[in-house]
Amino acid sequence: NWIAVEGERLAAPERQSARAFDDWGLPTGVLLAALGGRDADRVIASGGLRHGVHLAKAIALGAGLGAMALPFIRAVMAGGVDGVLALIARIEHELRTAMTLCGAPTLAALRRVPVMQSAAFRHQVAELCRASTPAPSAAAATGRAWVSGTGEPPAQTLAAIGPVVGRPSVPGSAAAPHGRPGPGAEGRLDG
Repeated sequence: NWIAVEGERLAAPERQSARAFDDWGLPTGVLLAALGGRDADRVIASGGLRHGVHLAKAIALGAGLGAMALPFIRAVMAGGVDGVLALIARIEHELRTAMTLCGAPTLAALRRVPVMQSAAFRHQVAELCRASTPAPSAAAATGRAWVSGTGEPPAQTLAAIGPVVGRPSVPGSAAAPHGRPGPGAEGRLDG
């Protein structure tokens, strides 16, 4: 949420006012899941992404790209250019590690990794889809759609990503053909 990001640049009393809006909006993961992977090449996920694992989860949920602001603001304030370069190296390492653990050698393969979602997460997505009315696509007008949710990172809303071989490991779970949970899927999978 850009209010929180911009709040980091403010003096203490104003920063406190900005924090009142920390939960304003919808979580990035919910927005991505509601899009269902449509137009992934046009979707940039932002809002709550803090490290490479969050980035991996956003891509697995259908984002074409991910963006981070707050970690870079903090890195430049703490360590200048060297801090930013160290952050980039760390994010790359975390993303590559997550991809390896998921069996995804490429970003395209990461977009196909099965994503298991909690019942609460699926409920949020269903409510958003039910409340939404079709509107002209931002991607159609600008070439890209920016999905910027609240500061709640995908890690807090997403149960797990990872390779699923054979069938779900949780009794009663069901996976749709595209690897995302189908109707009646409950719980999490530990890939």
